[in-house]
Amino acid sequence: MPAPELRAARASDVERLAPLFEQLGYPADPPEIRARLEGLRDNSRVLVAVTERGLLGFVAVEISRDFIVGKRATILGLVVADGSRSEGIGATLLDAAEAWAFQRGAAVVSVRSNVIRDAAHRFYERQGYRRIKSQHVFEKRKP
Repeated sequence: MPAPELRAARASDVERLAPLFEQLGYPADPPEIRARLEGLRDNSRVLVAVTERGLLGFVAVEISRDFIVGKRATILGLVVADGSRSEGIGATLLDAAEAWAFQRGAAVVSVRSNVIRDAAHRFYERQGYRRIKSQHVFEKRKP
């Protein structure tokens, strides 16, 4: 199977990105995805994987500077379309996101994964990530 073409996501991708957001568990409609893409700054990147079968996955990565680590990259989301998993697309996307982050001076790349996503945990471990802690994540939404 030929390697996917990796490129930056663009506004013309939003219809094909929407089902991937759904599969990731964070539904968003195309206008919202378009607004998010348009709002990206230089410290963020969304890469898509495209083959003859279409747009099959994306990774979103963001670099921030924090007091503890310094320049850190965070994988905000990584998803490969149902039916196209275990073909190396996720690893290819992750490698590209890491390269982008390290080229921009990130000292570390981290990712959070829901405790119920056992397959994702195994994937990240195969890619050289190690579990450094378990924690509770709290959030407060705007009323």
